[in-house]
Amino acid sequence: MPGWFSRLLGGCRAPQRKTRAHARHRHSTARPREDDAAPASPPTFRNWDDQRLLQQRLAGAEHEFLERIAGRILRGAIELPQLPATNMAVIAMAGRPNVEVAELVKRIASDVYLATELLKMSNSVLYATRVQAETVQDAVMRIGLRGLRRLVLAVSMKGVLRSKSLARYSEEIWRQAFSMGSIARAIAPFVGASPDRAFLLGLLHDVGKVALLAVLSDEVQCASDLSPPMVGRVFSEFHEIVGGMLARKWKLSEELASVASCHHKFAENELFSRSAALAALAHQLDLHLSLGEDGDYEGLLGSELMEFLGLSNDARRQILRVARHAFERAHETVKAAA
Repeated sequence: MPGWFSRLLGGCRAPQRKTRAHARHRHSTARPREDDAAPASPPTFRNWDDQRLLQQRLAGAEHEFLERIAGRILRGAIELPQLPATNMAVIAMAGRPNVEVAELVKRIASDVYLATELLKMSNSVLYATRVQAETVQDAVMRIGLRGLRRLVLAVSMKGVLRSKSLARYSEEIWRQAFSMGSIARAIAPFVGASPDRAFLLGLLHDVGKVALLAVLSDEVQCASDLSPPMVGRVFSEFHEIVGGMLARKWKLSEELASVASCHHKFAENELFSRSAALAALAHQLDLHLSLGEDGDYEGLLGSELMEFLGLSNDARRQILRVARHAFERAHETVKAAA
């Protein structure tokens, strides 16, 4: 393992992968040797954690690219995205026991993007009813205060991810995050967790990818300067360390910040290992469902994650069933809210 990577990740590291990729970036003119070039037609994919993205040869220029990003992170020379002030205010207001709904509605309505997205969510399959929510007040009443805080955080993450130049990447990060949140919420009863808390664990444990997308956007001139395998490598190697940084900046709970910092090696998360395992399980469930890997999906029945969470055989099978349903509903919701 390169020394810079070891220093960067410290005690809790993502699983090590032998990964190779091909990409171009504006800061390097080094050209890969002919035998280092990526295949002309990289495999199709539907998830940035797809192992097929991480099995292509890494060109010399791309090693330099990774080292430059690692150096920026070590120096703290990256700009972490902010949560919109209105969204933060709404989250705080919704947590007050005696909040006035009219005041809450007025604050939401002052932000066109937030209001529009919440209306889309309230009319999605998540809250399917025969009557459409036509106003912000309709949406708030349908979602409820507890659900509102959860969805405002989701909308905030989606808003921060908006990127015209890297839209292909941001769309999948958002799909994956919302799906993992939905899956975690669905399986929460089987692992003795609060559904609302589980949703946030699933939604935000990979939040480091949000900040890394901004770093990639800063490093390259256009999306064509990056290959999908290169992006997958950046996400894989750096999302935990940057996730912890972003979670703390957003003033998320100690649990969320800890899980964002360490979830792949969940047993090494000394404070919240069970929460980290729940997030990691939601991640694996979404990964295999999004890739259509039914064999690997069924293989999760005997996974280390299931063992660590102490789940019975019946609970394991029910988790696979409800997770598939949650994945499908999340997919429909993301499409409807696009």
